Amino acid sequence: MSNDLQALKQLPVPSSAEAQARKRGYRDAVKIAIDGEAASEPCVEARAIGLAGDNHYFSAFNPPYHQRIPGSIEQLFVRRSVGEKLSAVNARLAGAGLELYLLMRGDRRRCSAISTMSGFPTGCASVRRTWMARS
Repeated sequence: MSNDLQALKQLPVPSSAEAQARKRGYRDAVKIAIDGEAASEPCVEARAIGLAGDNHYFSAFNPPYHQRIPGSIEQLFVRRSVGEKLSAVNARLAGAGLELYLLMRGDRRRCSAISTMSGFPTGCASVRRTWMARS
């Protein structure tokens, strides 16, 4: 290990209070028109148009649960226009030997609803609550 890296390892972890203060209210800053034109746009399966990825809750590798969540779906649906834009980004990345990898997950309210369903893995609801309280 280099001396520079060893010195960095000895530094205390800085406070995240400033970063947390910056994000406060960010969900209210930009209003999303759920009845806007894009809301009626058809969805496409991302992998069907050449994008790589996984649905976080369908995979067994999904911290903090580490098991497939009942009711989760395998498909990665995106709005058609989003899929087109991501495909264009992927084409640019391909020149550097890279590609996008989508890791989809439901929103927090949906996650909350899932945790109260019967059949939700034992112990996961309490882990989820702890995890959500920290975010």
